[in-house]
Amino acid sequence: MGINSLLYSLLTGCAMGLFACILVIRHKSGNHGVLAASVIAFLGGIAGLVLKCMQYGHPERLLNILARPTSKLSLELIFTALCLIVMAVFIIWRAGISSPIFTAVAVFLCLGGIYFTGAQYLMPSRLAWNTQLVPLLYLISALAVGLYAALALNASSGGLKLGVVISLAAIVLIVLYALFLTKLPSQHYSRSLERLISGDLRPAFFGALVLYAFSAVLAFLARAKTGMSALLVSLVCTVSVCLAAYM
Repeated sequence: MGINSLLYSLLTGCAMGLFACILVIRHKSGNHGVLAASVIAFLGGIAGLVLKCMQYGHPERLLNILARPTSKLSLELIFTALCLIVMAVFIIWRAGISSPIFTAVAVFLCLGGIYFTGAQYLMPSRLAWNTQLVPLLYLISALAVGLYAALALNASSGGLKLGVVISLAAIVLIVLYALFLTKLPSQHYSRSLERLISGDLRPAFFGALVLYAFSAVLAFLARAKTGMSALLVSLVCTVSVCLAAYM
């Protein structure tokens, strides 16, 4: 898998996660930092889309993908493009749109874009990837990064309780994925639980679990903090879940 594809997934996932989360938490924490977060999300999404175009090399290849609107790749591009359009509209209105309908549509598009970006890695030829746990892990990781980054930009602890839930959900999904590997019909070391626990993937596996657990505990302890304390906690949690997602 090319570096452009990985960077695209990282940038667009975090961008859509950030935008969805900043829209959700602003109803509780106010508009502080909302416009800045939206601009960052938009620029990240644009950068990711540019990398996607570079991956295919020729624009006509993207048109060929869009000609099959029900394919995972086509849905990924459609949802991502619609998310960027919604972000642009929100930024043009200087984060002044507070309609619940707009928020619901924007969050739905972001969640769909994140999910279908993760779903592109579902391949029957790669048994270890061919499970719905893969896009769900990608979705929960993007939301974790997006939420803690949104809280840091908003300088608020208003969504830290939700951060605890998301971090714990990530841990559950990682454990479920490890159990999934034991149920594969064709066992091989390259896609085995042994490789996760005691092989070359051990640092990534246990590192992700520890970092998500750390962010959950820290978010729980700081759920009532405000001001600079909330900002610092959110920043630390953002770094933690970024590292966990990268692993």
